[in-house]
Amino acid sequence: MLVIFVRHHINPGQFAAAKSRIFGNTDAMAKMPGFVFRHTGTPPGSEAEIVTITAWRDAADRAAWDERRKASPPPGDPKVLYARVDTHEVDVADARWMPALATALK
Repeated sequence: MLVIFVRHHINPGQFAAAKSRIFGNTDAMAKMPGFVFRHTGTPPGSEAEIVTITAWRDAADRAAWDERRKASPPPGDPKVLYARVDTHEVDVADARWMPALATALK
């Protein structure tokens, strides 16, 4: 499983538009094969950042999402919305929990 942690540093006055773009991405991701989950949040009381944690079954499923997003980008110019975007990927090596997750997702 591939987990992606993204920290979106929001430009002043762009929080609502950035949140809308991110939520739209979440809705589109949820329709993709291999999508496992996505959690979105902010530091308490802050509109300076939006953090997403997304899981894909594997890197190939994430690559398919990336291609779809490139072909049909979501609304909003990222250069206007974000001062910076930090992305970290983790290839989960411990899959002992996978049977429980598979059962929960049925």
